[in-house]
Amino acid sequence: METTTQKRGMTSADLYALKSVTDPQISPDGTKVIYVQTSINNETDKYDSHLYIYDFEQKKHSQWTYGEGRNHSPRWSPDGKSIAFLSNRDKETQAYLISTNGGEPRQLTKCKSGISSIEWCPFSKRILFSVSLKPGELIVNKQVSNEKDDELEPIVVEGLRYKLNGVGFFKDKRKQLAFIDINTGVVEQLTSDKSDYLNAIWSPDGSSIAFSAGMGDDRDEKLSSDVFIMSLSDRQSKKLTNSNGMFGSISWSPDGQYLAFKGHEKEFDSATQSKIWLYHLKDNFLQCLTNGLDVHFQDVAVTDSVFNSPNPEILWTEDS
Repeated sequence: METTTQKRGMTSADLYALKSVTDPQISPDGTKVIYVQTSINNETDKYDSHLYIYDFEQKKHSQWTYGEGRNHSPRWSPDGKSIAFLSNRDKETQAYLISTNGGEPRQLTKCKSGISSIEWCPFSKRILFSVSLKPGELIVNKQVSNEKDDELEPIVVEGLRYKLNGVGFFKDKRKQLAFIDINTGVVEQLTSDKSDYLNAIWSPDGSSIAFSAGMGDDRDEKLSSDVFIMSLSDRQSKKLTNSNGMFGSISWSPDGQYLAFKGHEKEFDSATQSKIWLYHLKDNFLQCLTNGLDVHFQDVAVTDSVFNSPNPEILWTEDS
């Protein structure tokens, strides 16, 4: 005798059963993939995100983080020995490191306002990260009491961009770049001004970093973002784009000869579709690879459950 399942309407309680899987990262040897699974905690009514690893050979999933809070942005070290990730398990989001052999995660950063956007150097010794600071403020990488964080204080707004969804009020803070030595814990700050430095990545030889930023006193009015390369030896930066558009999502070719990135030149202001661009570092030549294609090369989905899910990256073949 056949049985039928009675259909019913969806209720708010069904949301607790939903899980999202984001940010898959394949291990350097190609045998595993680490990813983020997010669900709603029905006791706290908040999202919990945890890291899971799938072993292709054993065809098995294993959970690597536990407890309440958000663990996300996992990144394998190039030598495959460690995994760096971000977690707000201690209130502010900080960088943690865990051995691929297992064990307890070790906290790397202890910045007062937390950090974001971690990126390994090619030699698995340092991690580049982003931190929100006021102009001229220096990073203090030590545990700081947050007893006064809940006190109300007036907010002074001096620019058009003063808040952002998912971030809140900037409070005159901007995204600055720094890196930390994973063995000594020594932090070296790279930038400190009124610009937001985003999408930072290392060059394949570890001598430079590339990033996007909107420079100048009129950056809020122009709403433009350029791509730069900074030499780590002298901290000098070179601009690669023409201050006439929005560019980001940078990817360095394995041979170090090219930079690929997404963006547009604001032909239709904020309604312009993103394109794929290629900068030839040897010849100082910028080329649009997708001009004429009616395709938007960005992720436009927005939802709370895929919190901190990065835009799809530009991926290079091994031969560049």
